Amino acid sequence: MKISFRDPNGYIYKDNKRIFRAILKKEYKILKKICNSEWYINFVNEKKIQPHKEINSLKDKDFINVEHEDFGYAVYSNEFCAEQLYLSAKLTIDIALTAIKNNIILKDASAWNVVFKNSRPMFIDITSFEEWDKSRNWYAYGEFMRHFVIPLLVHKYTGINVGTMFATHFDGLEPIKAQKILGITSLFSFAGIEAVFLPSLIKKKENLKTYKQNENIQKSVNKKIIVRTLLRLKSYIEKLKPSKLKLISKWRNYEQTRNHYSDIDLNEKKDFIKNAISDFNNIKVLDLGCNNGEFSLLVEKLGTKVVSCDTDEESLINFQSSLTNNENIAISNVDFCNPPSSIGYDNSEKKSFLKRSENYFDLVLFLGIAHHLIVTNRVPLDMLLNTLSKITNKYLIFELIEDTDKKFLELQQQIKAPKVYLNEEIFEKKIQNKFRINKKLKLTNSKRLMYLLEK
Repeated sequence: MKISFRDPNGYIYKDNKRIFRAILKKEYKILKKICNSEWYINFVNEKKIQPHKEINSLKDKDFINVEHEDFGYAVYSNEFCAEQLYLSAKLTIDIALTAIKNNIILKDASAWNVVFKNSRPMFIDITSFEEWDKSRNWYAYGEFMRHFVIPLLVHKYTGINVGTMFATHFDGLEPIKAQKILGITSLFSFAGIEAVFLPSLIKKKENLKTYKQNENIQKSVNKKIIVRTLLRLKSYIEKLKPSKLKLISKWRNYEQTRNHYSDIDLNEKKDFIKNAISDFNNIKVLDLGCNNGEFSLLVEKLGTKVVSCDTDEESLINFQSSLTNNENIAISNVDFCNPPSSIGYDNSEKKSFLKRSENYFDLVLFLGIAHHLIVTNRVPLDMLLNTLSKITNKYLIFELIEDTDKKFLELQQQIKAPKVYLNEEIFEKKIQNKFRINKKLKLTNSKRLMYLLEK
């Protein structure tokens, strides 16, 4: 089954859960030479470029087939938090710099070429390399601006979620659109002037297509020009590092400000989770509403692989920046009430969050967020349980906040709508068609209920 089509030199296909890439034979001869070079091997060994192995295949005589690791659940740019986009930009520039010093050009600089399968970015488009012919500047300059510099600029000055930008702008954010968003703030930095203001000015004064053609009409380009360009872009990216910014967030300091859990309750909650999964090994966990990652880190230490989801950008930035080469946690920027949909041509290039998650996770953590969905977003409990049952293969740890709880009442007062009723009896009756109760605990002081449910 083909799962890509944009690359003129080949395509990716899936066969029995194995991932392959078909590459035109004439292109593979050059690529093989590049892949055998020391600098490229170093990136692969550092897990910064996706490895591959050549396989024998007679499917198409014009192509060489290679096999890649199946990532399972990989986080793409429409699920990035800003810190992940920053790390992806940094990796892309580092690869481009090293490549050009070895007379190889990185011809594509798309954010979609980088994924997270854990806390670190990996470049996956191995056919993006070609030998530099010395006749042009860096081909991917404009693409890098649209996919990295401009979205990070917009995030810095507006706080707009970067994943949302890619959901609506598959090929990155054009300068003229960014100018409408940023206004005068595009003049506040050299990055803004180069990436947004000047290109927008040119667009207004002349045909952009003509401009793009003319900028590359050169007989020869000194390598130092490309290196200087890349170093300049790298300096822009460093100044846009999101974890350095101080943006307002309701949830970023949640762990320090929550007063509805006593120390006893919090310890009981953690012990319940530890005991619930103590018999499992190397399972895949989805932590919905992970905030700063407190419980993701807890279960990861127990030998699980975790995808940690939240919709609060600043919490995710904080969490991502705290992770150091963690092999078992990947962060995903997901609003569970409006999860990322399938996008790209024919909605087929990147599957939706729910489609990719379906029956993938062995355990879902659903802690302290049900009342937000049920009260604030008016999602009926039975619909919520139905969605959760599709995502988990087997287990669900569900924290129930009843309608007498202080936080539940606060939310209810904010919503001018009929009262929502939710208690132990209602909950246990609703789950009968989807789950059975494996373990259950009522927290001592808050009276909140912890459930380990099994499909």
